[in-house]
Amino acid sequence: MELSGAGAGAEKPARDGHDVAFAYQTLRASILHGEIPAGTVMSQVNLAKRLGLSRTPLREAVRFLQHEGLIDVEPNRRLRVATLTVEDVEQLYVMRVALESTAVHMTVPDFQPVDIAEMKGLIAQMEHFAGERDFLEFERPHRAFHALLVAGGGERLGRAISELSDHAERYRRAYMGSSPSAYAVTMDEHREMLDAAAAQDAPRTVERLVAQYARTASTVIEALDPGFSATRLRLAVAQVTAEPVA
Repeated sequence: MELSGAGAGAEKPARDGHDVAFAYQTLRASILHGEIPAGTVMSQVNLAKRLGLSRTPLREAVRFLQHEGLIDVEPNRRLRVATLTVEDVEQLYVMRVALESTAVHMTVPDFQPVDIAEMKGLIAQMEHFAGERDFLEFERPHRAFHALLVAGGGERLGRAISELSDHAERYRRAYMGSSPSAYAVTMDEHREMLDAAAAQDAPRTVERLVAQYARTASTVIEALDPGFSATRLRLAVAQVTAEPVA
């Protein structure tokens, strides 16, 4: 088990008051990036030692991670990283579809040439890292691309969208293929989003965005539980694209 930013040479907070933030950010990144796999059980004592902190700030950080749904505290006070479930991934994408489709409608009609130029640059970066099959570097321009599509939604909506994207990344890392064909499909989807956004066509942009999310969620759900019926996800998609519920 590795911890993002922890260990020898890591820059730990200079003042005790920053220890909670350090523990929270380090553990959160390690869980979301898959460095601490889902279902991992950890001792609070050992974890505090690895982070170089006392147990008091660790407990506070754990409380935040519990609230976010990333960690469960067992009766013996050991920590368990939240498992990956079909129910959770479906709810994640139901929320992403609802929130991001709304934000796209608030953003795309006001796009300027500079916004489209920035998105084209991000697409170029995505293509480069897709060719390298470098998921970590691919995610940086990928996240920035999606952030531009929803930028007009405002700060609070943006924070909620960003957190949902973080949680969805756990599933994408664990279950989405990194083959050239997988990257080719996602690049085609993003070019279609760019074309719609460049035309300031918000409904079409939403349609392409939601189609990508539905495909991603379906791929993960199929890997987790092929018999699961994602009724809520289908309903969410239908509500924002005016398609009939299958």
